[in-house]
Amino acid sequence: MLKTKLLTILILLFVLISLGMGCDRQVIIRGKVYEWINPPAGTRSRIYHKGYTYQGLLNEDLPTDVDLQPLKDAEVRCYGKIKTNTFYSNEVTNAKGEFKLLISLGQITEDYPTTIEVIKTGYQSVKRDIVDTGSDHTVNAILIKE
Repeated sequence: MLKTKLLTILILLFVLISLGMGCDRQVIIRGKVYEWINPPAGTRSRIYHKGYTYQGLLNEDLPTDVDLQPLKDAEVRCYGKIKTNTFYSNEVTNAKGEFKLLISLGQITEDYPTTIEVIKTGYQSVKRDIVDTGSDHTVNAILIKE
């Protein structure tokens, strides 16, 4: 009888702990920032995005016929709203132009809109909205000198 009560209490305790625990959803955005060497006049900075969206796989490749070099010290920002709070994450690119942003959304399960912005003094800044559906994103940016 005591064993049955103890077992019942342990099972209830396990169920309560399991219900209270949840996995936090994370937005993972990685990629590179490049400078376009000698772009044609009027060319604008641009962000290319690869990842799953609510419409399916988005696969935007960087152009292969342009002269690009990695851009160090560009600031990559990610922001959006979670309920009433605005989240903000940023990172500066390394010598290879690489960055990785990791943002925790808590227990949000629906698709989540966010904005990516890339800034560097002396270059045209660029922004792009993306919708996070729970999978990783690759974002590559090409910046043009002002």
